Amino acid sequence: MNTLNIKKREFSWGTDINFSLSRNRLLEIGGESNKITQGERNENYIAQVGEPLIQYYGFKTLGVWNSLAEIQANPHFANDVPGGLRIWDANGDGKLDDNDRVPLGNPYPMFTYGMTNTFKYKGLDITFLIQGVQGVTVFNGDVFYNETHKYNAAYLKDRWVSEEHPGNGRVPYGKNGYDIMFTDYPLQDGSYVCLRNATVGYTFNSKVFKGKLGGLRLYLTGNNLAYIWAPDYKGVNPESRYTGGVYSSPMISGYQRGGFPITSTYTFGIDVKF
Repeated sequence: MNTLNIKKREFSWGTDINFSLSRNRLLEIGGESNKITQGERNENYIAQVGEPLIQYYGFKTLGVWNSLAEIQANPHFANDVPGGLRIWDANGDGKLDDNDRVPLGNPYPMFTYGMTNTFKYKGLDITFLIQGVQGVTVFNGDVFYNETHKYNAAYLKDRWVSEEHPGNGRVPYGKNGYDIMFTDYPLQDGSYVCLRNATVGYTFNSKVFKGKLGGLRLYLTGNNLAYIWAPDYKGVNPESRYTGGVYSSPMISGYQRGGFPITSTYTFGIDVKF
């Protein structure tokens, strides 16, 4: 949608808005009801008839085991330890196994959007673009690495340290206990909004140059000037996706690993007309 909000002799304001959403549903998989595909760390993705094309598939967690006594009093895996993730007995049969795996959401955003505003006053022009994605879930594969838990403060804050210091009850000590890659723990909200671009320019009246120049414009442009993402996201770039190897398959989507941080850039330019 394009609008011209104000138009006067020396001042104008225009806005361009875009909004998009996509919904999909799997109708058939060659006669099968579902198909499970594995990523590089054996994490699972399920394609299920009647559901979105791809869903993350694994164990839902109930926080962190706080003590050995708590583990022994509840359904658990043999390698569960205090400080590790506690798995939900999804089917309620009193034991934990592969039958307790459930769909854990999908990698498709609820919607994406963008808005560009352009202001002009005499020779001055200002343009800025705000862009964002809402309601997207990413699989942050960086949680597989010990370095992530050691150096990324987002994984250190409020984590379980001991029975006396359990943190907030949701952040495990590290990778101890049941394999976190099979659970919902790496799933994070990848929603974001950013000031993608802003430009300030000034165009000099050609009369100033008395015929020596046809025109002159100075401008300053910045990209990724402000970037806000969901508090749930613990990575460095919610837009990053890994697409090499097995992740080139259309049956896997939403996985990220080793993404580069988002950088801001600034450009100064001069447009000259002779």
